[in-house]
Amino acid sequence: MTKVPIAQAVFDNVSHTSDDLITANGMPTNLLDVWQVDLHYLNELLINDLSETKSPIEKIFLLTYNYLKLTDHLDELTKLPLSSAFTNLVCQYQVPNKKSSYYVDFMLCASDPITSAEPVKVFIELDGHAFHEKTKEQVTYDKQRERFLSTKCDALLRFSGSEVFNDTYGCVREATKTLMEKWISRYGKDG
Repeated sequence: MTKVPIAQAVFDNVSHTSDDLITANGMPTNLLDVWQVDLHYLNELLINDLSETKSPIEKIFLLTYNYLKLTDHLDELTKLPLSSAFTNLVCQYQVPNKKSSYYVDFMLCASDPITSAEPVKVFIELDGHAFHEKTKEQVTYDKQRERFLSTKCDALLRFSGSEVFNDTYGCVREATKTLMEKWISRYGKDG
């Protein structure tokens, strides 16, 4: 039988024949087991941080972002000019204030661990139906909060629940595009 290498990047010590998978160090023994391990790993990445979200639209946004990032469908993320730069989406990001802290639904961040350049941060707020039913005091608080938050990031994006529900992909792409534009604005096309 001819041996064909499989999953070389993940399982350096695994090779595949038509009948089985030869492994070392307790690795899966057949192709189905390898696929199950891969699917379990991908599932964990997909639902990563889901418990940190507070609303259904946040869950939708996070799942869509994770899915698009895992499947390499976020073109904007791959166009960051500095190859060592990486992105991270943080749920319920805490922004300290003098009296207390504000939390933003998401903080999308690009950083470069090699150069230790200042990270680029985009705060993302998702406004559900309850957001629209506010008193004057709540509106005042929200405007003060928004002004403060805008000083702690490179961009503050707000999406309505309808936008997220009807075009989650578009909202995620807009956020990643904004992150890329802010990165290029700060560091130039060459990083």
